[in-house]
Amino acid sequence: MEKYGNCLQTFQISNYLGTPYFMIPKKEDLILANKLVIYNNFTKINDCNGRLLVELQIYPIPRILWDFEILDGQVCDIPKIFDNPTQNCFMGTSLRVEALSVMSYNLITYARGSASKVFFGAPEDQAHTFHFCITNTKFLERCKAQDSYEETICEKRFLREENNALRSRRNVGRFIEISLNSIWSVKLEIMEDSLKWLNKEQGNIGTRLTSVGTLYQAKRADKADDFSASLSTLSLTEAQTMLNSLCRLLSYANGGRTAPIYIEGEIYIEGEKYNSQGSDQTVSALVRTDYQVTPLEQLGNSWLMEYSDLRIFIGCFSSFERMLTKQFWEGTFNFVLFQYFQAIRGGDWELVASATGAALERLSHAILVEDEANPITKVEHENLFSNDRKTRDSANKILGSGTKVTETRLNLLLQRIGLTTNRGFNDTHDVKDF
Repeated sequence: MEKYGNCLQTFQISNYLGTPYFMIPKKEDLILANKLVIYNNFTKINDCNGRLLVELQIYPIPRILWDFEILDGQVCDIPKIFDNPTQNCFMGTSLRVEALSVMSYNLITYARGSASKVFFGAPEDQAHTFHFCITNTKFLERCKAQDSYEETICEKRFLREENNALRSRRNVGRFIEISLNSIWSVKLEIMEDSLKWLNKEQGNIGTRLTSVGTLYQAKRADKADDFSASLSTLSLTEAQTMLNSLCRLLSYANGGRTAPIYIEGEIYIEGEKYNSQGSDQTVSALVRTDYQVTPLEQLGNSWLMEYSDLRIFIGCFSSFERMLTKQFWEGTFNFVLFQYFQAIRGGDWELVASATGAALERLSHAILVEDEANPITKVEHENLFSNDRKTRDSANKILGSGTKVTETRLNLLLQRIGLTTNRGFNDTHDVKDF
């Protein structure tokens, strides 16, 4: 067995029939699809020849399934091959299926299982632009404060469509564009079919890919002679990390977890001098299904209102990324997000109150103690969270002006983040009422 990264090359994908090794999925075909074939061709497991079928199943839950049909009555030692399935993968010249598990097998006829990642091309190859598809983007259906497509708009990719009816249908929807940092911007697009599927009046359930996004550089619009040299690049792995963080932020607006199931990287190739304007070429792609995603029927009613400004919210991304570099904020965000989802799903008011309280307690400790730079103030605040009642009550007498400890914590939290008033009167009663 030949070592390749963290995979053992027990599987070799071959091109016996002269057909392509694989076909990178078209992102448009993934939207609202139940499943899509990723690979269907001959392959080889050690000395066993067979046909490999790899499918991306999206509905009702995202997962990658594979099916290996053994040919010519050979006996393949499947159990031995999969002694450590997480270290094995299907390997080919430009295709890799990782994190395998075996669900069933017959030593002579077949083996079936699942996987969590499929790479097309090399994940470390650099690219200038990334396209991606994300799940159940309810926030794009809820929020109408976005730019609308009109049938008179025809972008380049629509102009290449021969089917005018299809082109017209795709031009009915919404999109939003915003800078993520000084280099990278993001565009999120949702078309009418997805908007209808997400509408709660339709009664749909499960998970589908509903939005296409683009991670790009705004300077793409200012083409110069040395245009490609002036562009920044990311590897597919780096882009995946950035988009995963973006989707975590968007999950807060979505009322449940959303994730980038499909990502592809493109490079810009300049045309010959005095001739063409250049073109884009896909160099790598990734299908990943080991993210947590929330089915449509379990999405809660988030804080997002009909005309909330998504641009301002997404504009917080750089600060959000910096926040997550601190380990305590990483853990705090995950905990608070989980409690937030519990609270916004409604149901029993005691469960909602408990989840809200747990989130606020954890958030208070993170901001008042863990993120406090002044050592004296940090100790004072930490005493408010002490398990020792005398220490806690003593700190509360100093900081709380007679209020209960929980009220003092929340009041200090709101003061710290600038959500209490400073208009000449005490608004502590507002905290108590809350």
